[in-house]
Amino acid sequence: MHARDLLSRRRPPVALRFGPSVDVSAGDVRVATDALMGAIQQLSGQEYLPGYAPRRAA
Repeated sequence: MHARDLLSRRRPPVALRFGPSVDVSAGDVRVATDALMGAIQQLSGQEYLPGYAPRRAA
């Protein structure tokens, strides 16, 4: 595929929403991730699923 083919395709509309700041200063990465994902959920209207994806085997 050539670059000109990508540029000629119609792009879908994009909407950006900005909400209040999210405090991610907690020492725990998972707590900060939950806070950030909760804020994204509220802005986007996504459904909350209380769980994490399973870890892949190394």
